[in-house]
Amino acid sequence: MSPSAPHTDSHSLLEVGTNSNHKKSVLYSWSLLTITLVEKDTTLQNK
Repeated sequence: MSPSAPHTDSHSLLEVGTNSNHKKSVLYSWSLLTITLVEKDTTLQNK
């Protein structure tokens, strides 16, 4: 893989883009899960 090849550059750019999108979605699902667990916890404590 030569870095001077333009198709390689665009491919790595695409890879970086999908990686960051994947990280964002993973973070998003983790925060959703955490919020759900915390809400369950507080409702249990309120009873």
